[in-house]
Amino acid sequence: MKDIKILPVIGPQVGAQDFLEELLRLGVKTELTNPDYILVLSGDGGLLGAERSYYKMSVPIIGIGFGTLNFLLNRNFLNPVDLINAIRANQWERLKMQGIRLYMTLDSGDEVDGIAFNEVTIKPMRRTPQAHLNVNLYNDGRQYEVKGDGLIIATPQGSSAYSYEAGNIILPLNSRKWCLTSIAARRLSLQKRIPRQEVIVYSKKDDSNLFVVADNKEFNNVVQLRVASSKYQIELLFDPSEDIEERRFE
Repeated sequence: MKDIKILPVIGPQVGAQDFLEELLRLGVKTELTNPDYILVLSGDGGLLGAERSYYKMSVPIIGIGFGTLNFLLNRNFLNPVDLINAIRANQWERLKMQGIRLYMTLDSGDEVDGIAFNEVTIKPMRRTPQAHLNVNLYNDGRQYEVKGDGLIIATPQGSSAYSYEAGNIILPLNSRKWCLTSIAARRLSLQKRIPRQEVIVYSKKDDSNLFVVADNKEFNNVVQLRVASSKYQIELLFDPSEDIEERRFE
């Protein structure tokens, strides 16, 4: 029988390391360069970190929930034998997640890039009464202004977090749209769902650079931000008994 090769991502939660050690005792192999699966034994933050670290490998991710919420991790694998049996059966529900690619111009003139799988948050660098952002949608040919504390661009995966708290909807995980959501808008608010496309954001105030956060990666003094759909996809594998969509409303 073919060996199961995993690249393990282990969180600090109780039981995660023991789960891995039992898998290895049962014959599962670790493989860092050419694994069959990336195995995340952690919480939602650990899953996001694995997505950001290994998205270029194009290897399916199996997440086993050891965190508090475990929104996008399997909850039903109570022991390593169950997981091995599921891998052998190969009857997964597969969800493909498209990232957001960021291209930024800094006030120094440098060009930098980044990636997000949950959300991109744009705020003014310094505390001003409010941000005044210009938002251009390339495909739609539309332009919007936002006045408030900032703007969120959320993927379906990330739409149940900050974007939802700011008043937008939760997108189905297989949606091909993003949520555009203004933050604490005093005037010119924005709550839209748009097809994935190129979006350009800059401040309408000449003296106000932007503070951009891609998931948990921060970028300072951004003059202009351009986002587009990443060419890379993350494939998440779930046991068919897991009700992934419903739990996002918990």
